[in-house]
Amino acid sequence: MGDIVSGLPDRYEILETFGEGGMGVVYRAIDTALKKEVAIKALKAGSEAELAARFQREAQTLSRLNHRNVVGVLDFGLNDGGMPYMVMDFVAGRTLASILDEEGPLPLEKVASIMSQLCDGLAAAHRQGVVHRDLKPANVIVGEDGESVTIVDFGLARFVEGAGQSATLTRPGTVMGSPFYMSPEQASGAEADARSDIYSLGCILFKMLTGSEPFRGETAVETLMIKSKSTPPELSSFTDRDLPAGLDAVIEGCLALSPGDRFGTVEELDVKLSEALGEQEPGPEEYENRVSAPGRGGRFSGPAILLVVSGLLLFAFAIRYFSYSSEHGASSTRVHRSGDSDNLGTMLEKVQELKSGYNLDRKLDGASLEDIPGGLRVHLAENHHLEGLPDRLARLELSESKVSSEGFDHLRNRGIKSLKIWESGTIDLKAARSIAHLDTLENLEFDSCSNLKDEVLAPLVSLPRLKRLSVTNCSGIDNGIVKYLAAMPVLESLDISGTSFAPASLPGLAAVKRLSTLSVARLNLGDEQMHLLTGLPVKVLVVSSNHALTGGGIGTLAHNPSLRQIDLRHCQNVTAEQLRALRKEFPGINFVIESQNENRLNSETF
Repeated sequence: MGDIVSGLPDRYEILETFGEGGMGVVYRAIDTALKKEVAIKALKAGSEAELAARFQREAQTLSRLNHRNVVGVLDFGLNDGGMPYMVMDFVAGRTLASILDEEGPLPLEKVASIMSQLCDGLAAAHRQGVVHRDLKPANVIVGEDGESVTIVDFGLARFVEGAGQSATLTRPGTVMGSPFYMSPEQASGAEADARSDIYSLGCILFKMLTGSEPFRGETAVETLMIKSKSTPPELSSFTDRDLPAGLDAVIEGCLALSPGDRFGTVEELDVKLSEALGEQEPGPEEYENRVSAPGRGGRFSGPAILLVVSGLLLFAFAIRYFSYSSEHGASSTRVHRSGDSDNLGTMLEKVQELKSGYNLDRKLDGASLEDIPGGLRVHLAENHHLEGLPDRLARLELSESKVSSEGFDHLRNRGIKSLKIWESGTIDLKAARSIAHLDTLENLEFDSCSNLKDEVLAPLVSLPRLKRLSVTNCSGIDNGIVKYLAAMPVLESLDISGTSFAPASLPGLAAVKRLSTLSVARLNLGDEQMHLLTGLPVKVLVVSSNHALTGGGIGTLAHNPSLRQIDLRHCQNVTAEQLRALRKEFPGINFVIESQNENRLNSETF
């Protein structure tokens, strides 16, 4: 291990070799700067270029996915020998596979908790255009507390673009994944999108409910043949458990042969599963109090704890599953890092010209361009990068950009309907005036934009088609936003989660005449503020992650005659008993819930 370790930064103190394969090694280590235990995954010298490219891509992918339910990457780079390494959170717990092997089918409350967290983590990945493609119980870690869930091993992940396009290092026709959990389209070597992950989630759900995979042959090939021809089986044919009838419809929505017949998003799956589980009044053994302490005894407890590292077996499986031949023509790679002189037009041309592999750029400077469904995502963009956009572009996302008014002026007359900007410090009044000229905008999202203040939104009232506005995690937004919102003629959906908006000003949102969906997550609301929301004419209200809320406050809120859905996820003080009473008293309202121990910070999107 000397050559690899000697090439790593001095801040990492290696404790032990945690796992090793033919192509690389995983170490347990201490980050002396952060003073925390980490896992370091590194390729060995002499590894094939394609694997090195895929390795770096996994690191870059995970570094973008900052979510509680996805293993975190803390650092990545090249060691002194020029080989890539990545530093990850060290996840302590047990794989879901080992739990199912030892425990069999799980109680419904555990199933609901695990599935909701898997959906949340995948939703975050899918919003970034990332498809996992190898979801299975072995890649799901249940933490030492017996509650928290982490998705690991994104070694087969890829970016999803428009139809027929993908930013991947694998070629069409390459079969990748695990036979019991991969989708029929993956089995045939066809393109896989987010709905393939939904299929895999359905297989995991089926396994947790019945103890068996929905399709199993004597061999891997036979298994793939069965699932390529078979419709989803009924749960009752695999178990004698008294399960809610609606679960069969959920399984069908996951395991449909055609991707077009499945749930369109994991968020939809999450909601449908919550509804199905709500059909049955669970007993004490299957629906424990939502405020019970983490780490209590249960099916996940036990003296044997397995310390698990994401991607431990990445190096062990055969390289033939990563076949990468040049005979298929032009590369399907859709990510390109630019030099300072490139604009997007130049970058697009270079993407089309690339003939092989991913451009390993040690400095990682400039901008990166990624295709996403209906448009483009640009990371670290500056004004000059936006000069060469396609004539028509429905959707644009800018992450950690330095784009100012000059850059936004390049977006005019391109038909942009959706614009998302996150982690930017350049959104000032002048920039907003330029954005206000994008008269085709229907959806505008700001997330964690440090310069965004109430008055900056003033020019946006002139946008004639703006239906959805999000200003999440923008601390400069407070009560002054109301007067601008009221002047937006067709605004239907508003997300002010994680802002400085004062609860006392909530009734003022009634001035937004067409508002039907409102998210006020993470505003530190309590029961005493719920009456402030009862006069708003909204149909969908998200109050998730307001941890002081109890069933009493939700009951006050439910007296709003317009409400049809209340999202109270991550409201830990709402008990199972209170929830049952709410559903009985207000049958016309859908109460959306999930695990009490999760604290998802960026899951409410519209």
